[in-house]
Amino acid sequence: MRAKTQRVFLYVEISLLLLFVTLINSLAYASLFNPGDIIVADQATGIIKVDPETGAQEIIASGGFLSAPRDVAFDKSGSLLVSVATGAGDGKIIRINPLTGQQSLVSSGGFFGNLTQLAIGADGSIFVTVFDLAQVSDHTGIVHVNPITGAQTLVSTDAGYSGFTGITFSSDGRLFVTDTGLRASGAAGPPGAVIQVNPTTGDKTLITSGGFFFLPRNIIFGDGSLFVGDHDPNETIHGGAVIKVDPSTGSQTIISSGGYFDDPFGLTFDTNGHILVADADALDSGCILRVDVETGSQSVISSGGNFVDPIGITIVPEPVPLPSSLLLLGSGIFGLAGLNRRLSKRRLSRRMVYRKSAYPSKASDHPRSGLE
Repeated sequence: MRAKTQRVFLYVEISLLLLFVTLINSLAYASLFNPGDIIVADQATGIIKVDPETGAQEIIASGGFLSAPRDVAFDKSGSLLVSVATGAGDGKIIRINPLTGQQSLVSSGGFFGNLTQLAIGADGSIFVTVFDLAQVSDHTGIVHVNPITGAQTLVSTDAGYSGFTGITFSSDGRLFVTDTGLRASGAAGPPGAVIQVNPTTGDKTLITSGGFFFLPRNIIFGDGSLFVGDHDPNETIHGGAVIKVDPSTGSQTIISSGGYFDDPFGLTFDTNGHILVADADALDSGCILRVDVETGSQSVISSGGNFVDPIGITIVPEPVPLPSSLLLLGSGIFGLAGLNRRLSKRRLSRRMVYRKSAYPSKASDHPRSGLE
């Protein structure tokens, strides 16, 4: 009987394990994202997934909170974060479940005006640049957002500059922003710049300004350097460019300009170290371009289709991180299996005690002992 009971609970544990594995596999196949997929925030359409090889497009989220999505980034749990600007100036950060596409609000109100770009700290904290800061008139700024509670903290304003737009972290945790400057407006004042900002104190340090900058947009960090997308609609300097900046010396180098570029706003790296550019005005309705960092050559990955105003871009990291809820589910299943094992031992122990008390322990104590 004991062996049979143990086999039953072994079968239960194996069944639970198979159920968990099947669930993970089915969810993986049902996931909206695959490693290396390009994720684009289009202010008019919503969130679009682009196949990096074929350029095929698929709308994975629209409507709901997505009134005008500006930027996208994956958080530490594997969910997609989106910064949203609205005509009313009440920006939001939302989270999109990678398995279902469901939208949930992370943070709104507070200091939020119209949000622009996102950066994720090493601890999972969210940093966002904000146009038209609420509670601080006539300024843009950087706001820190707790990813769990949505609580906001103002890190720094653009006091002394013109308007923060792009934001990124270096591999060693330094925070950098781009400032648009006033060169594009023709007004007297500071030119575009890259600034290092202390994420705790908000202290600002100028890294570089002027030079090739006409209207600096987004900024990314990779291989020890900063890369800035710069808008130059009148071809005053370069006609649109991606500019490499040395964060130590501030030296600028144009790695690619002209060509398909019109407004190279969104930047990210692909899995091969090339720069992907979301240009909202290139090829009429906008497109996604791949730029070779070494040669500067440009190639079109995807254009037209669902694109109306593509402005934010990221890629799905490898491996695809599963939401923490799945890890909790797995822990629960294995915990249940362990509980079954412990309960089975207790039941077997009680049965053995019952048997010892219900039956004679010696043949001589049996009522039929001694009978011929």
